[in-house]
Amino acid sequence: MSAALVFDALFRRAAPVTIRHRTGREQRFDPVAWCRDDLPGDGGLLARCTGPTLDVGCGPGRLAGELARRGCPVLGIDISATAVRLARRRGAAALRRDVFEPLPGAGRWQHVLLADGNIGIGGDPARLLRRCRRLLAAAGRVHVEVTAPGTAGWSGTAVLQGGQGSHGGQGGHGGQGGHDGQDGHDGQDGHGGQGGHGGHDGLGGQGGLGGHGGHDGQGGLGGHGGHDGQGGQGGLGGQGVLAWASVPVDDVAALAAATAMRVLETWAEAGRWFATLSPR
Repeated sequence: MSAALVFDALFRRAAPVTIRHRTGREQRFDPVAWCRDDLPGDGGLLARCTGPTLDVGCGPGRLAGELARRGCPVLGIDISATAVRLARRRGAAALRRDVFEPLPGAGRWQHVLLADGNIGIGGDPARLLRRCRRLLAAAGRVHVEVTAPGTAGWSGTAVLQGGQGSHGGQGGHGGQGGHDGQDGHDGQDGHGGQGGHGGHDGLGGQGGLGGHGGHDGQGGLGGHGGHDGQGGQGGLGGQGVLAWASVPVDDVAALAAATAMRVLETWAEAGRWFATLSPR
């Protein structure tokens, strides 16, 4: 199952899961928290985004939506169609894109966000930071959420834990199956408007992460879907794999040096740890 389908299922399931690296090290994904209006510790990240901002792995748009509300030019990108749909409902411009694909405004973003552990995207933090550096303007900043001092870093393939079996959906209510939303134009300023309609995403009823298809829209995680009619794809049942990584704040300086960047600051807020990097 692709990473996009893993995260689509994660948002539909709306319950925490854990990913486990072969070393036994773990990281928790909590889509319920990501879907809140704000989280303790968000304030410092938001305050540092003082100009056009690219939110990589924007999820349901908690940060991108708030920046848009404040009048900051912002574009969220995510590989999950479900996440993009939820971000747009918050008023954020969002595109279904992989960070390694061509993106609007490349080389002109003043800020790039890698929040909620998204330094792990792709399982290779150095590759991801090099890509983010190319997306930045010359004086741009990457704001990264990392793990606490003393924690162990890891990278590579991780296995999703926390499924409760591998039953597919049973013809229950699936995902929206309607319009995928309004793709932003790549536009003249490159920051994405809210342009024409996208196609149908048709991702209903995939059965979540090891559970039944269930209702899309419980706990505020989406609109009312029609019947999927195909019984879903089945849950991950603990068998899903994902390329991911975890970076402690202790390792940020070495990672920055390896990617032609430098650490401007690190800070902690509400038990979360962050770093700001810039190109050398």
